[in-house]
Amino acid sequence: MNNQPAFKELCNTYDIEDMQEIVNHGCASGVCFKHIYYADTISFFDKYEDEIYSELEECFGVDTLVSIFKESNANLHQYKNDAVWLYIEHVSSIVLITMEEEEAAQEELIASYMQPA
Repeated sequence: MNNQPAFKELCNTYDIEDMQEIVNHGCASGVCFKHIYYADTISFFDKYEDEIYSELEECFGVDTLVSIFKESNANLHQYKNDAVWLYIEHVSSIVLITMEEEEAAQEELIASYMQPA
């Protein structure tokens, strides 16, 4: 997923602190400042529709996509907005988890060097 264009765009748009806020408070809080308005989220969705569908379906299942559509009362703009927000929250979570795993691995490596022979 890390080499996908939508993923890369989000990583270039939001820094680690932004992503932490997105994970903590969700996109609806307004923290994803480049994807607040329908014009922004719909444009992002239309540009990366296949990638968004693929990732959300793989990670959350088709039922989640159907649920988002139902919750939007079949309003396509609302659906695209909500799908993009879920995708942004998902990407932010992946980035943070990956960063934490890399930091833990580095700490473990450093600790292994510091152990007596």
